[in-house]
Amino acid sequence: MRVPAPLNDGMGSLLEPTGCRFRVWAPNASRVQVVLDSIANAPAFDLGPEPGTGNWSADQVPRIGAGRKYRYIITNEGGPNNNNSQPWYRTDARAQQVESSESTSMGYVIDPSIFTTSRQPFTTPAFQDFLIYQLHVGSYAGLNDGIAVTNDTAIFVDVITKLDYIRGLGFNAIELLPITDFLCDVGGAGEGYGPSDLFASEDAYATSPERAVSELIRLIDAAHSKGLAVILDMVYNHAAIQNNRYWRYDGNSAGDPGQGQDGGIYFVDGHPTPWG
Repeated sequence: MRVPAPLNDGMGSLLEPTGCRFRVWAPNASRVQVVLDSIANAPAFDLGPEPGTGNWSADQVPRIGAGRKYRYIITNEGGPNNNNSQPWYRTDARAQQVESSESTSMGYVIDPSIFTTSRQPFTTPAFQDFLIYQLHVGSYAGLNDGIAVTNDTAIFVDVITKLDYIRGLGFNAIELLPITDFLCDVGGAGEGYGPSDLFASEDAYATSPERAVSELIRLIDAAHSKGLAVILDMVYNHAAIQNNRYWRYDGNSAGDPGQGQDGGIYFVDGHPTPWG
């Protein structure tokens, strides 16, 4: 088993010059591995447990570059509220980019330079000066505006073409309805309020899934260039019913059995709602 990473300053996949660091919270695991490209691939690289935290991590997993797909294999430790009868194949709970909302989806390793390279400075308006235009990315283009969209779904780069219109109305900020990955690509509700991933950009809002983060950043940079701040509507208090990445994430089912509240580490004392 690998020793845990000495630096614990982030979660998910963290690409570095010497390799890739992985870190995931799985407090009921007896073993955590990361596998690349396909679950059928070998070898799977072990992560090491960080004492007293429930986190598992490893530094310098080799031969990994930006765009590689990965997934965790979690072995549950067994005992009360735990299920160790099978391995738990899980997309990274902190993935910033995923293939899709399907339960078998994998995450992508992100190139960290897209967050820092060639970014233009921008000063957010004072709170009392905000004039906010709220929009829904998936439905904001493609109807009587000359913009061709696929599957009746607009994407991040489509919104860029309409920023001059928004700025011309006098607004100085746009607020995007939830753009974290949800069931848009597999027929779920289109508003984004039932996320299957809390940190990954919606794959259906990109020209291809591996570009979801970079094209969201393109939209943000373009908005800033027009004098528009960007506000994101975040959903952290409920998640999707179908293809929920977080339900019994590490094989633990603590909660309130019989009340639909036995979802484990991310759902202790939770309850069903009309949104998830």
